[in-house]
Amino acid sequence: MKITGVDKIKITETDFVNAFKKRDMYKDKFSHDGLLALFHYFEEQECEEVGVAYIYSNYSEYDNLEQLQNDYQSLYIKSLDDLIEYSSFIKVPNTEKIIIEDF
Repeated sequence: MKITGVDKIKITETDFVNAFKKRDMYKDKFSHDGLLALFHYFEEQECEEVGVAYIYSNYSEYDNLEQLQNDYQSLYIKSLDDLIEYSSFIKVPNTEKIIIEDF
């Protein structure tokens, strides 16, 4: 995977996490485990390039389904199965956290 910016470089999991953590604007949007889940998600999708600003602007992490339901009260989202109708999502391993593509 490559990350876009001034230079396009092949990155590792650590590089991906650091690309977010070293910038004040981006460092608090995703947990460490969430960033790892995003990295693996984009790798599985075989994305050749992905931008930090794009991810920051288009994805959100929630601590659990209840927190997501509070933000999207007008929608009928009672379970992750319901969420599929609105957005792709990533379950963060070993947590209740969910990352969604914003809609």
